[in-house]
Amino acid sequence: MNACFDIELSFQPLEGANTKVFEDFLEHVLEELDNIGVQADLTATLAKYTAIYSLPAENYSDDALIKALSDLRTALLAVECATPDWPTAYEVLGTRSVRTDE
Repeated sequence: MNACFDIELSFQPLEGANTKVFEDFLEHVLEELDNIGVQADLTATLAKYTAIYSLPAENYSDDALIKALSDLRTALLAVECATPDWPTAYEVLGTRSVRTDE
């Protein structure tokens, strides 16, 4: 796999949570990705409650992007993270930028 999608997420901290709780949460998401066969990487800014998950893909096709997003959402739901505003496939593909450097 030569392709990779970097998906950046911002989180709202729970009341009483701290960066250690957030770090543990992010690690649990990685574990759930691993459980479904996705070897993702994580970069996070704990103080800002942001994370970038890098998910491998077969290529940069629309289907590969939708799969990466679906896998990440599956992992988030597995750790009981609500995703009510998650974009639909139509919304994602409608706003996807065109890569010209390949």
